[in-house]
Amino acid sequence: MSDKTQVNLVVNTEQKHRWEEYADEVERSLSGLIRLAVEKEIRSDGDEGSQSDDAEALPELEAQLNRIQTQLGDLDSKVGVIEREVRQNPEIAELANDVFQLLPVGQEEIISAEHSSGPREPVEYGEVDTVSSGRVDDLAETLDVEAYQIRDALDHLQENTHQVHTTDVSGETRYYKEE
Repeated sequence: MSDKTQVNLVVNTEQKHRWEEYADEVERSLSGLIRLAVEKEIRSDGDEGSQSDDAEALPELEAQLNRIQTQLGDLDSKVGVIEREVRQNPEIAELANDVFQLLPVGQEEIISAEHSSGPREPVEYGEVDTVSSGRVDDLAETLDVEAYQIRDALDHLQENTHQVHTTDVSGETRYYKEE
C-alpha cells in the first residue's frame, strides 16, 4: 500500500501553461514545483500575510522614524549649544592664554627637546618659559590642572587663533605654536 495520496487542483489554462513553462526552465515536474511551492509557503509561516501586516504598519514606522530623526536633531542642537558654552567658558579662555604662552615655537623646538631630554624635573608655572615637549600631560603638570582642561584650552586655541598646530612624535600628539 502506498503512503501517497493524489491532490487535484483546478487552475485556469493560462496559469497552468505558465507553471509548466517555469517547471521546464528549472527542470522540475509540475507536481514537484507545486510541492516545493507549498512547502516553502508552509516554512515561511504565512509571510505573505505578514507582508500585508507590514504594509499596514509602514505608516506608523515612518512616523516613529520621523520622531526619532526630530529627537536626534534636537539632541544635536543641544550638544552644539553645550560645545559653544564650553568653548566660550572664561576659565577655558584664561587657561588657553596660559597654555599659549607655554607652547614651544615650531615643531623644531619639540624635536630638539626630544633629542636632548633627560629626566625632566617638575617646574612651577612662572619658572619656565615654555614646555618644550608640547605634551598635554606636561602642560597640565606645569599649570597644575587636569589634562582634559588642557585639551579644551588647546581646542579653543586651534579654533580661534589658528596658530596652534599638532605634530606626531613617537606616536604621541604634541602641540606647538607658530608666531
